Amino acid sequence: DTSFANKYYRYQVEVYHPASNKVETLITTDPYSLSLSTNSEYSQIIDLNAPDTMPSGWKVQKDNPVINPEDNIFYETHIRDFSAHDKALKNKQYRGKYLAFTDLKSDGMRHLINLRDAGINSIHLLPTFDIGTVNEDAERVIDSNDSLEHACHITKVKAVCDIKTDKSISITQYLESLPKNSLQQQTLVSALRSFDNYNWGYDPFHYTVPEGSYAINPEGKARIVEFRSMVAKLHNIGFRVIMDVVYNHTHQAGLEPTAILDKIVPNYYHRLDPITGAIEQSTCCDNTATERVMMEKLMIDSLIVWTSDYKIDGFRFDLMAHQPKTAMLK
Repeated sequence: DTSFANKYYRYQVEVYHPASNKVETLITTDPYSLSLSTNSEYSQIIDLNAPDTMPSGWKVQKDNPVINPEDNIFYETHIRDFSAHDKALKNKQYRGKYLAFTDLKSDGMRHLINLRDAGINSIHLLPTFDIGTVNEDAERVIDSNDSLEHACHITKVKAVCDIKTDKSISITQYLESLPKNSLQQQTLVSALRSFDNYNWGYDPFHYTVPEGSYAINPEGKARIVEFRSMVAKLHNIGFRVIMDVVYNHTHQAGLEPTAILDKIVPNYYHRLDPITGAIEQSTCCDNTATERVMMEKLMIDSLIVWTSDYKIDGFRFDLMAHQPKTAMLK
């Protein structure tokens, strides 16, 4: 029914949950989401073959095969790190975003082209899927270039608001003004950690949607177009695109805000300690149970979307040994 195209939705689930020991009525997004609203509050019905989800030239971008595995030469980068401080970007809004990879005159892209000419053929992107820790609303997140005054206004954090200095200077300027052996830098950075726009990204929220904080517009299909623009540009200048994937754990479980799988089918998608019944956390966080049919299926289905709909050329699996060998071979 095309009348549902681009509509937003959530699920209401009634389920007994061991986290509270009672029947809960829960509202949750779709673990199979292909598109999301800002901050992943709603899933969006989307057709990834629709023309308005594709940047210009998406269907005719270059393919860059590598015949022998040993001929792969990788350059690893974090999407925000790559351009967050690139002053050569023509559009300042592109800094730290997918679209920074589309400006061939930026310092970052000129560097990549030089590396390509030296023999590197694959760009390995650290996690690019929807993560659970960075606020995607630019008005509610802190950047290191923001003023101390703005940081105080947004966070109301005492460690920021009580600083006795000119609060019109940026967070970076203040940090640089402190003695190098001072603990004040770490105190401030730690106080802002839950408000800033940086994270490595190893905290999966929705496995099969691009992360919104790397998009200028994180709402719905816009982030998909921006992500695809990055991939197409890298392909067209001769690179393969490799994606870091983290199917071995979720960001949260139980009834926590970014838990999805464990709200829909409690204790199924996560690996449990055989004695205590608690969710295993040997990965750092709540381990997924890829030995279970539907978690294995979710991983494989997700990989197929990234391969076929986003033209990702290869994957680096975080903590691959936490998946059964049979699942990896499939």
